[in-house]
Amino acid sequence: MLLLRTDPGVFEFEKPSFLIKESVGVAQIPVTRSNGCDGRVAVHWETKDLTAVAGEDYSGGEGSLVFEHGETAKMIDIPIINDLVRFFPMSCFCFYRATLCHSALYAFVVCPSA
Repeated sequence: MLLLRTDPGVFEFEKPSFLIKESVGVAQIPVTRSNGCDGRVAVHWETKDLTAVAGEDYSGGEGSLVFEHGETAKMIDIPIINDLVRFFPMSCFCFYRATLCHSALYAFVVCPSA
């Protein structure tokens, strides 16, 4: 008897939060796949404003990361708007991974001189 086990894995943000300078241009947010990597899986993500505002502090939105069979890491690229306006102490937005279960990640955008 041959038993085939397929396990698409668990998808998580690499860290619970990221500190991002406004001057970075594009924030790259790593998403990892662990405990299995079978098959092609799409993971939906979206941003949500907290104190940072989409269109003013960063380019918000939503999208999907497609993990091919065997892939264990991908990046979400979020353009950061460098408006040179100082805010205190920092602005933040969050990402939600909307596929499988909800988990939130907070990205803190700091001023260029931080």
